[in-house]
Amino acid sequence: SVLLGNGFRNGMTVVRPLYIFFLSALHWIAGTNYLDLTTLQMIVLALIPALIFRLGWVLRLRWGGLLGAVWVIAREATAIRLTPLIQVSNSRLLMSELPMMLMILWLANVSVSWMGQLYDDGKARRSTVILGGVAAGMGILVRTQSFVLVPALVGLALIVGYRRFGWKLFRSL
Repeated sequence: SVLLGNGFRNGMTVVRPLYIFFLSALHWIAGTNYLDLTTLQMIVLALIPALIFRLGWVLRLRWGGLLGAVWVIAREATAIRLTPLIQVSNSRLLMSELPMMLMILWLANVSVSWMGQLYDDGKARRSTVILGGVAAGMGILVRTQSFVLVPALVGLALIVGYRRFGWKLFRSL
């Protein structure tokens, strides 16, 4: 529908506009070949183990990040092998679960950096806060159910701010 110029809606409500845009871009590159399309999606989703490893690195849990990345790779390989037997989400299917996982990992990495900056310097860089908002907003555009992450992120920011600044933070707000 998007490639034909009919837009996102095509007569119905769109609940995953960013994911539809992502698939349209992949279709534009790969054409209509499903194998090429899923291969391109797998290349993008290969960022998942890297983001898990980075999250472990930033949290100073290097072995945890490495084990998490290896676990995700093993889970993906197992899921692809089990697809003919049971229904399971994997990167060979055009589903929004794994792109949403990528968005959540991006949000987690940015949030940990944001909280670390608040704890170390007493203030966060604007770019980090903006990236956190962008990650949360893009996650909502991939899957609308991810809206529940926004209050959690605000709550986490308030907790870290209170621990760092005490009541001064809340009076200034």
